[in-house]
Formats: sequence, C-alpha cells, structure tokens
Amino acid sequence: MHPPLPFNARAARALREKLGMEPGHVAYGMRASFGTTHVSPEHVIAWERGTHVPDLTELTALAAALWCQPGELMGRPSTLLEHRVARGVSAEEVARATGLTVEAYLAMEETGRWTGDKRQSVRLGEVLALPARDFIAVTGLEAELAGLLTEAVSTRWQAHVRAIAKLISMDRRELKAPLSAMQQEYQSLMAATLSARAAPRLPARTAAATSSTSWTTSGPGCRAAPEEHRAAPHRPALAASSAPIPPCAAAKSLRLRHPAGPGNRARARDHPGGMTQCDRVLAPLLL
Repeated sequence: MHPPLPFNARAARALREKLGMEPGHVAYGMRASFGTTHVSPEHVIAWERGTHVPDLTELTALAAALWCQPGELMGRPSTLLEHRVARGVSAEEVARATGLTVEAYLAMEETGRWTGDKRQSVRLGEVLALPARDFIAVTGLEAELAGLLTEAVSTRWQAHVRAIAKLISMDRRELKAPLSAMQQEYQSLMAATLSARAAPRLPARTAAATSSTSWTTSGPGCRAAPEEHRAAPHRPALAASSAPIPPCAAAKSLRLRHPAGPGNRARARDHPGGMTQCDRVLAPLLL
C-alpha cells in the first residue's frame, strides 16, 4: 500500500481559478473524460481545502481536467512512484526504458527500493529526468557516494573524480571545482582544529589561585602582581575535549535538503555565513 501522494492544495485551487472553472466543472470533466465516476464537486473542494488527498488515479484525472502536468499539483516528489507520476510517465514506459519487466518495476515501486544495476539506474535517471540529488536518493547511492567523497577530500580528490562521475552520471569536468573546494575547506577546518588543541591552557590549580587572589598596582600596602600574571593576556578556557571535525559536511553526505532542514541548520550554527563553502559549490549541481 503506497502512502498518500504529496498534494499541493493551493496550486490546485489556483489552477482551477485561473481557468475560470468551478469545482462542479472540474468534477464533471473528471467523470466524463477520465472514468472517475465517483468524483463530485465536494471531492474537489475537499482536495483544495487540504482535508483530503486524491489517490493516484484521481490525481492524474484532476491534472488532465486542469490542463496541467501531475507534477504541478504535487509537492516535492521523493519516492520512485512520486517521481514517475510527477513526470507523467507510465510504468510501462519506465520498464521499457530500463530493460525491466513491468512486474519487476512495479514491485520496486511497491517496496520503494530500486534494485536495478548501474546501467539501468542511468536509464532510469534519463527517462524520469532526475536531477542529481534526486537520482542519488532514489537509486540508494547516498552511502556509497558519501564514502567516495570522504576519501576524496581527505586524500587526493583527483584520484576519485572518475569513480564519482560514473556513480552519479555527471561530467567529470563539472566535479573538479567542487571537489577541490571541498578538500580546501576540509584542510582549513582540520588546521583550525589542530591549532586550537595545541594552544596552551592555564592549569586548573593556577587558574583557581589567580581568581581567588586580588592584585593591586597602586596605593599603600599594594602587592605587585607576579610577572606571569602581568604579562599573560586573558584567554578563554578551552574545552577539556573537543570532538574531531569530520570531513566537510557535504563529503559525509550529499543529502542537501531544504535550506531550513536539520543538516543545514547545524551547518549554519558552525558557519555564521550559512552553508559551508563546499555546499555552496555543490548546490547548483545537485538541485
């Protein structure tokens, strides 16, 4: 049983009003031309209010009645089924393009798990016109890609360009600049981490003694501060232990979601300017 398809109720209403149609007109068109005899104006109103969601057959018929692609009535697709419906492609067309039987392909849609080989994955991306980010998610390549990217930024990225390009079906020339930027950021973060750990810290006993002793520099009976207390500038205490900075966030995972997603919120805290440099470089390629 498939979960409900993502449905954009506001877009459905806007498209209907743009065509100058009433809910009754839409329902009639769906009944007369697309065989959805159970659809009434109340169904259309409920969909537009967001209280109900159309199923696959109803969504396809509704899109046809509103003279639009199903994808225009959907939220962001995430599963194999949702991407196919959004593109208006039949299961038979996808099966033919990928060299699978219709039964085998529909079984993958049912489970939500793509099990085709690399050649079939490339053809799937072509027939569904999947952007790189969606291609990686749908075909389940995230873990393998994260491993390759981690190796690339922590060693020699040039040695991994071919494997990464082949995995995500991207031109090798388009990967050189992002990988170089990711490695530079990773090296900068590691250098900053090592420098912070190597910085001297005031021993706990000395710090406590300093905080409990009042030094004065003038007045009768003054006590001159020792040389080390006069010369040493104030340093904020470093944490007793700091977790190692992993390779660039985008090298660990390319799940670049909505800018407000948990991953990007975490990166925004670490980098006041927002997303990391490697994310900014990779984003145009993966959107």
